[in-house]
Amino acid sequence: MGRFSKLETGGRGGEPAPDRDAVSPEFPFTPAAGKDEREDLDQAACLRLGDEALFRNDRRAALRWYSRAMDRDSRAVEAWVAMLRVLLFKGDLGEAQSWVNRGLTLIPGSPHLLALRAVLYARRGMMRQAINNSDAVLETAGTVPLAHMARGEVLLLADNKNAQYCFDQCLGLTPPDDWRTPLMIGLIHEDRRLWARAIHYYGIAAQRTEREPALWYHVGLCRAELGHAAQARKAFEQAGQICQPGDPLLLKLSHASTGSLWLRLRNLFRSA
Repeated sequence: MGRFSKLETGGRGGEPAPDRDAVSPEFPFTPAAGKDEREDLDQAACLRLGDEALFRNDRRAALRWYSRAMDRDSRAVEAWVAMLRVLLFKGDLGEAQSWVNRGLTLIPGSPHLLALRAVLYARRGMMRQAINNSDAVLETAGTVPLAHMARGEVLLLADNKNAQYCFDQCLGLTPPDDWRTPLMIGLIHEDRRLWARAIHYYGIAAQRTEREPALWYHVGLCRAELGHAAQARKAFEQAGQICQPGDPLLLKLSHASTGSLWLRLRNLFRSA
């Protein structure tokens, strides 16, 4: 954890730019045309591939895999949660509202979907509804990690300092080898441009796994935003070293080393 022992304090940045590549519940994403050698994968594999795509900032691919997971079992709450999370990150709040309504019709009273509905309300600026919904979920499902994660995100959106406590409560309810939950909390902070806090949670995830290159990719992105050029480059190199052949993250890392981000990093080196 030495790389994360000294964190710089990052202030709250601007609101994230919404991604308008909307997906309608009536026309869910389907796998690409043509035969896919992985078309017979089970739901767990589809969810895993969706997570890999999401963690690599490929939200379209994530939606396709989560949609395929839904096709395997439309009542599996994990697929609904994953789909909603991507739509919330994309800023497609109207689409997210449609999906959460459909999900709660199919899986009434799901604390996971109700928790994300509270986040949706908060992202729409409906803070009273968000807090009330979040309170209700915690009262009935206080042992569900997502209930605390969603509460933390609601408070984060409300600029409430208790958000950190909620995220910590969430992590306390997860197994010691669960690295996806702290990574997701990191993504929530990165989405709000809270770079140093995001790095903190990526560091917790790194303590739980040594073989996920997306962690180091996101650390590099956050370090670059903070102006830490040398640390950003080192994080990208670390990600590249543990990528498997064929990992689509390799292309993103190449762009980070040669594209506009790299030009920004070089300028930081020159001004250092």
